[in-house]
Amino acid sequence: MHAHNKYILKYPTGLLCLAFIALIFNACSTGTNPNVKTPSEQDITLASSVVSQTLASNSDGLMSSMYDLTGTITPNGFKYDDEANAQLSDDSAMDGTDHVTDNPNDNNGHNGRGNDSNFKISYNPETGVHLIEFQRELHNKNLTKSLHLKLEYIYRDTLGIFIRFPLPSKIESIDYKGLREGELQTKNKHTQFTRVDTLYFSGLQDKSKNLTINGSHYAKGEIQQTQGNGSEIHKKYNIHLNLVNVTVNKDSLYHNNNLENAINGILNYDLTFHQVNDTSKVDSHLKGSINLTGNGYALLKFVNFSKRFLINLKSGDISENS
Repeated sequence: MHAHNKYILKYPTGLLCLAFIALIFNACSTGTNPNVKTPSEQDITLASSVVSQTLASNSDGLMSSMYDLTGTITPNGFKYDDEANAQLSDDSAMDGTDHVTDNPNDNNGHNGRGNDSNFKISYNPETGVHLIEFQRELHNKNLTKSLHLKLEYIYRDTLGIFIRFPLPSKIESIDYKGLREGELQTKNKHTQFTRVDTLYFSGLQDKSKNLTINGSHYAKGEIQQTQGNGSEIHKKYNIHLNLVNVTVNKDSLYHNNNLENAINGILNYDLTFHQVNDTSKVDSHLKGSINLTGNGYALLKFVNFSKRFLINLKSGDISENS
């Protein structure tokens, strides 16, 4: 087998898990749209925070799902190949202000995703589903998170046959459904959420240079954020992401040891905010796209708003793109 494929396939060797199917919506484009009102600066600030948490690995967003999809299960939790490079540095923050310590005594799991416990693992030979359910915790001086996860995996070989014992040399594709429920607390923000990822990984055995990822992400939650001027925003939200031509470059993954620097493609998103005490009223509705640029960042664009933002796919840091 090709050396780079072998490297990639060594990840998914454990038994895996349950969730619910996310909603897939029609792709939206950036630019102007008469059906979407021009967002306010406050809308943009809050939306950027929600999108960054929805994406970033450290906040258990979509990138964390992709690591769980490709991670190795051990009795003590997931083992990720990016751990050698994943000590969080001083420029690794949450939302641009909340720096996460790289002290291994701070229970950060060395990769920012946290420590896993209370595993329940099962396999259904009729459906091909590997199911895992567990808790994920992270506690340090700048970031606290507590989640319950149910993850479902179906491994298939090149003939489409279920794989009970997922050996790297046999796996051609993975169906993944991941449910995350929990909360995050940083210095200026508290978020409660339910997130559902429905993803399909293919191309693991072929000689193409890219893995292909199709699927969607859906999340709902509540965010409470303190602004720079001391004012507080408190909203409920719903967000849908649709993956468009998303790929992982095998050579880049092989050389960089992380997914953030190997993933390319576009995510279209649809985000609504609601009053906390009246979810029937839509406060604001935002649409746009997220370009995964293959360099550890995502470029966030809004319909009817000219400013663009860069999101660090590991930390969730946000910066304005000049």
